[in-house]
Amino acid sequence: MGRTADQRGRQLLQQAIARGETGPYIVQAAIADLHLQQPRDWRQIAALYNTLTLQTGSPVVELNRAIAVAELDGPEAGLAVLDGLDLVRYRYFHSAAPTSCAAPATRRSPRGIPARSRTSPRRRGNGDP
Repeated sequence: MGRTADQRGRQLLQQAIARGETGPYIVQAAIADLHLQQPRDWRQIAALYNTLTLQTGSPVVELNRAIAVAELDGPEAGLAVLDGLDLVRYRYFHSAAPTSCAAPATRRSPRGIPARSRTSPRRRGNGDP
């Protein structure tokens, strides 16, 4: 019986790592592989996002790291990472920040997000402006 795509991908990733490849595509593949495993190793995922941030300088990667940190160390730790990001204009920042990093009873917003942005977006067409 043939291998699944996940198994083949994991094999290719392991071969690349064995050759000493450590570029951003390898790191992204390693993160994706860890997301497929249960239970997720949030410590390793957060560490790889940190590596990817150093490689790319991308604040969007930092946003993803913040979510991994929140899963690992709790909502306040994730929000602390978000507080340092200038992504207020990034379309997914507003939805990821409050929902992924905090339970409803303990939600607080990262600095720079207006109160309306912290709520669920309203759907148009149901009488709402």
